[in-house]
Amino acid sequence: MISIQLGQAGNQVGFEMLDAVWNSHEEESPTIDRFFRKTRRGVVARSVYVDTEEKVVSTVLKDAITSGWAYHSKRGLVAKRGAGNNWANGFFEYGQRYKEDILDKIRLEVEATDCLEGFSIIQSVAGGTGSGLGAAVVHALSDCYPTKSKLAKIIWPYSAGETVVQSYNSVMSISYAYQSCEGIVLLENDQYQLIAQRMMKLKTVSVKSLNKIIASQLLSVLSTSNQCSLEDCSKIESVPQRLSGVLSSVCPHPEYKLLCIRSMPQMPPEYNAFTTYSWDSTLKIMKGMVVAGSQCSEGFNWRKKPPNDCSYGDVTAGRRTTPSQCSSLLHEVKDNICVANMLFLHGRKRKMANVNGFLEPGMYSAWNPEPFSVCSSSCELQQHEMTAGMLSNEKRLFQPIVCTVINHLIRVYVCLLKCTFVCSICTNTHHSHLHKLLTYE
Repeated sequence: MISIQLGQAGNQVGFEMLDAVWNSHEEESPTIDRFFRKTRRGVVARSVYVDTEEKVVSTVLKDAITSGWAYHSKRGLVAKRGAGNNWANGFFEYGQRYKEDILDKIRLEVEATDCLEGFSIIQSVAGGTGSGLGAAVVHALSDCYPTKSKLAKIIWPYSAGETVVQSYNSVMSISYAYQSCEGIVLLENDQYQLIAQRMMKLKTVSVKSLNKIIASQLLSVLSTSNQCSLEDCSKIESVPQRLSGVLSSVCPHPEYKLLCIRSMPQMPPEYNAFTTYSWDSTLKIMKGMVVAGSQCSEGFNWRKKPPNDCSYGDVTAGRRTTPSQCSSLLHEVKDNICVANMLFLHGRKRKMANVNGFLEPGMYSAWNPEPFSVCSSSCELQQHEMTAGMLSNEKRLFQPIVCTVINHLIRVYVCLLKCTFVCSICTNTHHSHLHKLLTYE
């Protein structure tokens, strides 16, 4: 699997994810081979990194060497001047200028791979590089490799705002990702801020701490695992689950691609020595998070039950989310119905894991015949005896999208009002001058 890191946050999160993989798995494990390869000079990441400013990239390259692995020196593209938080600048100027060079670097990495599994794309969409140049790269990638699986992991900006034009950048970027990728994981900064404050007990949440939380969740669903039986999670298939198989399970319909990640346990590293692990408690909390539409393992409504009406996304009956339902998403998701879920179990005593609670029909859309599947591995991630990760295709994910679109439309409307006001002033001024001239004559 080739990782493509686009933009400042894309490179930072991409490094943290690869570093988490490197530190959590043995050097000869399938997961290491999935994200790294051996060369004469040592272990290098199967990665291409792109940014229009060199500050973040230079830091990432040094940190990788310190951790014991490295990025390939000829697999990166770094410009000297940023895109100015402008999607159009990143897409039309930098995209047209650097697109072919980036595709050449991707092609070289593909040629160094024995069997290409797919592409793991990490991009930030608040700024101009990750959103604009990233959209150009993702679109070109779909043309060059139409049969290969592409999973986009989009770092969604804070709802309170990071840049003035973030709504515009985000909407334009995700539209291209929707056209070009088989799956889109939304990494919402608001959700991870909540996890950092409530679960990690951080008084001051830094960018690096947020990136580490995102990386740990990505690790729980991207580590190599085998699909297993729903009755006995220790009975696994002989061949590891590939990216194409994961995406076909969680995105069974081409119009429903938005995904989110949940993982357990969520706690500071120093709590690990005093924690008693149990699959029953872990999966009970995970189910409660899914039903309540929460990514944080505390603070959600435990009393919430799956709904009786499972008509969300009913493609067979032609039923879709109505405009009134979309407007309600701005406030609260009443029923978090899922299209599909895939559970990943890592660690000991997987035979003791009972997943029957996730088979409740009210949790899923009625049109999907196989909405739930499980993969497992014996590897312990980040020194946890048991780790559960879940990739969910669910209704709640429309909430940040709808909010961003509406914010964008409001900004456009305000700009139009300002233009109309200025034009009316100019017109009135012109008429007054013309009247004076005619009167003078």
